[in-house]
Amino acid sequence: MPGMLDNRYARGAVVVFGGVLLMSFDAALIRAVDQPAGVLSLWRGVLICAAMVLAAGVCHVAGVKQRWDNEWAAWGNGLMFGIASVAFVYSIETTSAANTLFIMATMPVWSAVLGRVFLRASIDRPTVLAILASLAGMTVIFASQLSSAAGRGELLALLAAVSMSGGFVCSSRRRSSPFLTTAVGGALCALTAAALLHGFEAPDKSSSWLPLVAEGFVVMPVGLVCLSIGPKFLPVHHVAIFVLAETVLGPVWVWLFFRENPGAASLVGGSVVIGAIIGLNMHYIRRSRRAGAGAT
Repeated sequence: MPGMLDNRYARGAVVVFGGVLLMSFDAALIRAVDQPAGVLSLWRGVLICAAMVLAAGVCHVAGVKQRWDNEWAAWGNGLMFGIASVAFVYSIETTSAANTLFIMATMPVWSAVLGRVFLRASIDRPTVLAILASLAGMTVIFASQLSSAAGRGELLALLAAVSMSGGFVCSSRRRSSPFLTTAVGGALCALTAAALLHGFEAPDKSSSWLPLVAEGFVVMPVGLVCLSIGPKFLPVHHVAIFVLAETVLGPVWVWLFFRENPGAASLVGGSVVIGAIIGLNMHYIRRSRRAGAGAT
């Protein structure tokens, strides 16, 4: 019997979930940094760009050519992820975290729509059921915390969700190095934050630097590269469903490190989301293995 990683879908699932698992520490690190959104976005972008340029340089020295094609997908990939990063951080500062995360949970819907429009991707029944189950789980998590007053923060969260979904679409057609496209996203994030701040501004607490470097130089670069690679193996709306695990796991790390109890609703809703992700992937892994066995 072939191993679990012998098929393309399973390999993509491992890569994407690894990136999402790492990025789930983002919320805890943002809390530890304790800086305004502009400063955080600025230095996060700078560090992401620096990490990706360094990684590309190391690969080039090692003989692994880092390809950059001046293509719409490469620029779109970097632009969409850059916009999503800035919009997410400013949304968290402008509105409640629950409002931001609930709107971000619509990513599978936007990814399915954009994939259908630009990639002519079909959406089958198991995927629709997984999206609906995930949205139901997110509703359970945030229903009691939602603010009824919609405003700029909610619009920024919607921009982040749509932009991230657009980034997945671009990634599926990108030929350029994921290191270079992620570096573009980091640079755009830093430049946008610098423009909003009217210049460069350093963190005003020395204790902010360690979690900031951990987030901007390790967690976000590695996570974004994994998400950038994912659409090469998985449908874009499946990648977006995976990303919901970050929203579920993030409060768990905050609970462990900062003793903020997420509550029973988060545990129940999170279990629904994780169950939907596991169920969808087991279905496709089994189907992929059956297809491989039939081909032989």
